[in-house]
Amino acid sequence: MLPQTGIAILDWILSFLDAWGYLIVIFFTIFENIFIIGTLTPGETIVIAAAFVSTHGSLALPLVWVCSLVGTLIGSNITYWAGRRLGLEAFRASVVRVSQTRIGRLLKVDPSAIDEIQAHFDADGSKTVFFSRFAVGAKNMVPAMAGAVRMPVFWFEFHTVFSATIYTSLMCAIGWFLGENMQYALQVSQGMSWFGLLVLLTVAGVLFYARRRSAKRREAVRAEAACADGVDQSQDAAHAEDAACTDEVDGESA
Repeated sequence: MLPQTGIAILDWILSFLDAWGYLIVIFFTIFENIFIIGTLTPGETIVIAAAFVSTHGSLALPLVWVCSLVGTLIGSNITYWAGRRLGLEAFRASVVRVSQTRIGRLLKVDPSAIDEIQAHFDADGSKTVFFSRFAVGAKNMVPAMAGAVRMPVFWFEFHTVFSATIYTSLMCAIGWFLGENMQYALQVSQGMSWFGLLVLLTVAGVLFYARRRSAKRREAVRAEAACADGVDQSQDAAHAEDAACTDEVDGESA
């Protein structure tokens, strides 16, 4: 028994799961995690469907899990290294071009936001990479930005493997337990992805606000310290002037 989504082309692809299931899972999970292309790739649906097919014995669930994880890691690394090769200036140039279009002006696209991305990844890149795995539209975008700002490879790989392991397990569990009702299974996975996006945006907003407050607090402390130094210097100068006057008076008295 093969799952049905009601989408002709997708159901046609799913009809090959019995024979080519593992290769199909790897192929689609790779492309699901490639910059921009991944937004149009139904990787989640393929994994859920393959996990469901494994309940009937034609595929093995552990191998579906492994193939999904491997494809996810390959795709994420392709995107990360592409972003690292292009660099942050390529993103900046793209944002500048978009900001000059009618849509960019309407949406008030600001190229200076690229500097905020650099600061965000320097401070909270690990959290962003982890949570983006569960957010619709983010899993294939964030690795490119992480590469562009040259996030350390070790931490990128660590949080990518960690989040991909959890996410792959969730998709396989949805397919295994809910795959018989494919429409409902897809609704669950999509709901989880939208909730993940909400969490990602909330976390990013809180961290951004906290960084801004911290930066303002540091500026206030520095300003206060500079003011105190100025007062001390003024007092020292006044004391020196008073001492000079006293010496002059003493000299005249003598």
